[in-house]
Amino acid sequence: MIELLVVVAVIGVLVGLLLPAVQSVREAARRMQCSNNLKQLGLAAHNYHDTHRCFPSGWINPTPWNPNQDCYGWGALILPFVEGNNAARAIDTVRVPFHNALSDAVKLEVMRQKQEVFRCPSDVGPIESSDGDRKPDGKATAVSNYVGSNNIGWAEASDSGSAGDGGPGKHGMFVEDKGIRFRDVRDGTSGVFLLGERRWQYNDVHDRSVQISAAGLVYGRETNGSLSAEASAVIGLGIVRMNYNGAKSGDTGARRKKTGFSSLHPGGAMFVFVDGSVRFVAESIEFTVKPETDPTSTHYLVNNNEGNGPPDDVYERLIARDDGQVLGKF
Repeated sequence: MIELLVVVAVIGVLVGLLLPAVQSVREAARRMQCSNNLKQLGLAAHNYHDTHRCFPSGWINPTPWNPNQDCYGWGALILPFVEGNNAARAIDTVRVPFHNALSDAVKLEVMRQKQEVFRCPSDVGPIESSDGDRKPDGKATAVSNYVGSNNIGWAEASDSGSAGDGGPGKHGMFVEDKGIRFRDVRDGTSGVFLLGERRWQYNDVHDRSVQISAAGLVYGRETNGSLSAEASAVIGLGIVRMNYNGAKSGDTGARRKKTGFSSLHPGGAMFVFVDGSVRFVAESIEFTVKPETDPTSTHYLVNNNEGNGPPDDVYERLIARDDGQVLGKF
């Protein structure tokens, strides 16, 4: 009996020693698959550029324009370039506006199906969205763990403030109704984010609750509310630090968490750059924090200028495509 107990104890110790190693190997495999997904999406964006002479818009408004009608996002536009031709044809993204597709039971069923290339295998989220500003026209559609880089601060639809137009050079690669071209990336394609990760759930450090529905959407976004809240279904912002877990749920700090870049990979997130390269960026990257006086402030871990000036740290310079500054190490 004693011998049996000793054997059981030894086995328990061995399992305890081996389990972290097994988990580490599994996470490494998941991270590699996530990297491959971003590589495919980056290549698809390049192929889109080859065909249309520009990258896809972050989102496209319906024609004729209606401020209350939902919009296709960049994910729907590149479907034909990521072996998503069947879905693109079934929805008919070229001729059928997004709001009409959402009202069609057959097309909606297509948009509810999981698109593997848009999902990080480390993420725990469901196939479909469930939150209010992640349900265009109140309809649940496929979740995406990848969002396009838009701006160093709050979301901006227009690209008119780019450095080429005399602005502060704070915009990224995805804006409304405009495809950015390679020649618009004046900072160099190897130092500018194209797409990055967004996880489904995030933590609230104040009450230790788990918040959900932060991830993006494959097909499009709502248009009848806050631009940053709803456009963040397809784009990512630099308003908060990567993997931000700060302010109370229900306040603007919680809303900001759903707009940034984040992942369930320990220590950072994966990004594909404009040149098509994929890199893991550490969450400890230089990020200038807005001064706070109250530890429960919604400014907790919010960037220094909230996007009201030119980039002033490495993280923001990776988002901005034409700020003209020296990038720095990351």
